[in-house]
Amino acid sequence: MRREDILAAAVGIAKTEGLSSITMRRLASELGVSPMACYWHVANKDEILALLADGVLAGVPSPEVDREHWAEGLDTLAHQICDALSEAPGLATWVLNQNPLLATPEALRLAEAATSLLLKAGFDARSAAAAFAALYIYVTGQVHLRERPKVPPDASPALLSDQYPTLIRIAGFLSEFGDGGLFDYGLARLLEGMSHDLQRQRSGSNGAAHAPALDPGEHDEAMSGPKALTAETPETRHPPRRRTGRGPTRQPRPR
Repeated sequence: MRREDILAAAVGIAKTEGLSSITMRRLASELGVSPMACYWHVANKDEILALLADGVLAGVPSPEVDREHWAEGLDTLAHQICDALSEAPGLATWVLNQNPLLATPEALRLAEAATSLLLKAGFDARSAAAAFAALYIYVTGQVHLRERPKVPPDASPALLSDQYPTLIRIAGFLSEFGDGGLFDYGLARLLEGMSHDLQRQRSGSNGAAHAPALDPGEHDEAMSGPKALTAETPETRHPPRRRTGRGPTRQPRPR
């Protein structure tokens, strides 16, 4: 038995029974071996899920680093990752819980390619980190939402009263998008926002709410967590002095 056999069995179980059904005992039963035989290749369920994630992401090619077509590259990458994670229902939810990001070889390969694409396009390191994090959360979150049990919409025209005329007006259109349509719409708006941010950086007209560019050596720090994604403002650079409630200190008069 090989790790590839465990991966194939895990994918099959996830597709038919869901991610929660993947256990050492269930894998062993699927493979026709004892549970201890599985432990020779994987230590626990988290390692199985990491192997599963790496397996589905291995089929996603790295985007080409193209300065002028960075948005198209990220759009294609987002759709490919979405399709890959959908191969194993429930996997996207597990991926979302890996903080700050999934640290498997294939996941890191794609993260490296995506951030390199953003930096090549002209984003500074902090903005590239924020853009990548937003894209990462959006794609995995959308797959997670698709996999939730579908329930009848509460906002149908028949259930709404005349107190909500705007909701009545749009309720009939909500179901027209479908999962794919909503994914495409949100992704397009996300990339448009990134493009607008990039144009402001290229033109040198960044406002006070935009963080200054980092030196190349600070790239790792920018990618390390939420603190690095917080834009610096005048208030954080120069906090106001605390008042004591007393007037200004007077200097003694010379005698």
